[in-house]
Amino acid sequence: MSNFQNFLQGFYTANELLQRAHRTGSFVESVCLTASLIDGLLRIGLVLKHQLDTGTDEVVSELLFQGEGDRRIMEKEIYLRAQRKGIITLDLKKRLDELYQERNRVVHRYLISEITTAQVLDIADKYFKMMERVTVAVAELEKEQIRRGVGMTRAEGPSGALDVSPHVRRKHGDESLFRNLRDL
Repeated sequence: MSNFQNFLQGFYTANELLQRAHRTGSFVESVCLTASLIDGLLRIGLVLKHQLDTGTDEVVSELLFQGEGDRRIMEKEIYLRAQRKGIITLDLKKRLDELYQERNRVVHRYLISEITTAQVLDIADKYFKMMERVTVAVAELEKEQIRRGVGMTRAEGPSGALDVSPHVRRKHGDESLFRNLRDL
């Protein structure tokens, strides 16, 4: 499996887990998954922008896969790169940086701070709204690729919705886990 396919498999699965977290009221999980999906969207945005800038369909693998010995590209660096490439505004980058700090409170200091579950819900809501904004920014890059006929984005055909179940099943790594998570 290519690094890009592996990335998409994780992206589909994180999205499905986020939907489950929303259904079950799992606020901490929602914060973590939405942060991860925003990071993923911006990574895709950086790939799309690279393709537009170079006139190729090259996928920058270092953005989409990090093995055990590979250099880590953290979320805050992704935010900075996306802002520098014009994918997101400076204001949006600043808001992502602020949310990143709030995410850290949720993940690392829930037990040892005065943060409340109501605040976690508010942070989850802010993250979801931010994901909508980032999705719009990346969609603009996809439209530009289609308009210019450059890169990996293609106009949607009449085939309908993509069935991501096989990808999600592989990412879960266990058939019963896949079924049980879908049933919740």
